[in-house]
Amino acid sequence: MSLTYGRLHAVCQRNLNKTPLQLINNRILMEATFRLKESSSSIQAIANSLGYQDASQFSHFFKKEVGISPSQFKRIHSGKKGNAPEGAKQDFSDWP
Repeated sequence: MSLTYGRLHAVCQRNLNKTPLQLINNRILMEATFRLKESSSSIQAIANSLGYQDASQFSHFFKKEVGISPSQFKRIHSGKKGNAPEGAKQDFSDWP
């Protein structure tokens, strides 16, 4: 991107009122919640696909952000498919 950290931080703060780390964490959380709701993959597989080498790191991050563990979240939302409108599936290609 040819931006220094300071410049990236300033642009993010000015335009979005969030730090670059908050934006990255929000995007990871969006992808994680989508995969936990829509996928039959294990927590370990989802964690690995999101860049976590250990499911416990992913679980700690998820619980800190959402308030419940990924397994609890998956259990609560299992079978509730169809909440999103047609064509609303998201993945990392949906970045702004």
